Amino acid sequence: MNLTLFTMSPDFLERIVLGAFHNSAERYDPPKCHPHTREAILTRIMLWVDDPANEAQIMWMFGPAGAGKSAIAQSIAEMCFQQGELIAASFFFSRNASGRDNETHFISTLFHQLSLAIPEIRDAVNKALEDDRLLLCRSLHVQAQSLITNPLNGLLVPSSENVFQISRPRLIIVDGLDECGQAKNQNYVLDILSTVTRELTYPLLFFISSRPEQAIRDSFSKESMCSITTRLPLDDTAYQPNADIERFLRSKLQDILVNHPAGADIPSGWPSRNDISRLVEKSSGQFIYASTVVKFVESTCHQPQER
Repeated sequence: MNLTLFTMSPDFLERIVLGAFHNSAERYDPPKCHPHTREAILTRIMLWVDDPANEAQIMWMFGPAGAGKSAIAQSIAEMCFQQGELIAASFFFSRNASGRDNETHFISTLFHQLSLAIPEIRDAVNKALEDDRLLLCRSLHVQAQSLITNPLNGLLVPSSENVFQISRPRLIIVDGLDECGQAKNQNYVLDILSTVTRELTYPLLFFISSRPEQAIRDSFSKESMCSITTRLPLDDTAYQPNADIERFLRSKLQDILVNHPAGADIPSGWPSRNDISRLVEKSSGQFIYASTVVKFVESTCHQPQER
C-alpha cells in the first residue's frame, strides 16, 4: 500500500487552516481546564468517546459565553491525543482569526488531519484528488463525500490485502461553531456533519461545542440530528461549576501569594473565605469572570490585596 501523502502544492496548503488544530502554533497556550476542575464533565465526555457501543455519534456541548466550552474542548483534545488513537482531527473556530471564522476550508483541514491520523486512507484520498484536480473547489458536501466518507468506508471493504482492523472510534472535535460566519454557515456545517455521520460505516465520532444560538438549536432539533446526538448543557448543576470555580480561584490566588513581587507584604489569611465566596457568587457559573479577576489581581504593578 502506498502511504505517501498527496503532493502538497502551495494552492493545497492554502486550503488547510493550520491555526484550527488543537495543537497549532497559532493557538499556543490555549485555554484548558485548570487541574482538578471540570472533572465530572470531562469524565462524562470521555465515557462517551470510549464507549464502543455508542449509538450517538455526535455530542453537542452548549453553554453561554464564558462557560469554559473551549477550555473543555481543548482538554478533551489533549486527553485523547495522549491516549494515542482517539483523536482524528479538530477545528477550533474563532471569529477573530482569518480562516477560522468561516467554513470555506473546514473539510480540507479535517481530511488533511485524518490522512495523518489514519494513513490507510491516503491511497483513496490521493486518487480522489488526482481524478478531480478541482475537487477542493467543489461544494463541501462533495469534498466530504470524496475525501472523508468514501476513504473511511473503504477501509471496511475486504480486499486481497489485510483488512484494516478498527479497534476504537476516532474523534473529531469542532469547537466554537457559533463563531463560524452567520447562522446559514453554521447550519451548513451541521448539515454536512449530519450527512457524513449517516453515511459512514467507519465509527467516527463528532464532539461539537457552541453557544445555544437559535439557528444551531433548530439544526439539532431536526429528526436527522436528534437520533444521532446526545446533548450536554454546561449550565447543568450536576457538573457543579461553582465548586470548580472556587477551586480555580483558591489555586490561582495562592499562586499570586507565592509568586507576586509584593507577596511578602500580603497579610496572612488573604484572600478571606468571604472574598472567595463573593467572587464565586459573582461568577454565576462563568469561568471567564473568575479568570478575568485573576488576571486583574495578579498585576505586578499593584498590590494584590488592593486589587
